[in-house]
Amino acid sequence: MLVVLCEIPLVLQHFGLNSSAYGMAGGFVLASLAVLLMLRHLGQRKAEPSAATIATALGKARRLHDTCLEKSEAYHGQELERVKHEYQNTIQTIERQLKRALAEAGECGVVRMTSDERTVRITAKNEEFHRASWRGSSGNTRPASKG
Repeated sequence: MLVVLCEIPLVLQHFGLNSSAYGMAGGFVLASLAVLLMLRHLGQRKAEPSAATIATALGKARRLHDTCLEKSEAYHGQELERVKHEYQNTIQTIERQLKRALAEAGECGVVRMTSDERTVRITAKNEEFHRASWRGSSGNTRPASKG
């Protein structure tokens, strides 16, 4: 639009600064505006079918996007429920196996605990004997050597 106004100084320079030059400059401006409006109208008419096609394609794409979003949310919900269910089943299975193992270990544990108690008593007696042999040797700080 500014291009139309740029022709005013050119017209005035060419025809001089008189009233007929101002009238001619105004006429050129009006003619230029008319040409610009006609070009705009032609361009708009030519672009309408393409714009309509693009708008239709965008509408289809939006609906497809919305449908995909709904389906992905539904799938995500189902998958989340499946994982929760699988987790619960795994926890229950592990707890059953642990209880069974503890029960089996309980039967073996009594024997092991008895064995551990014996080991503690034997170790204590051995240490006591060892201390006594250090003290009992004839004033030496070392136990009597065998041999």
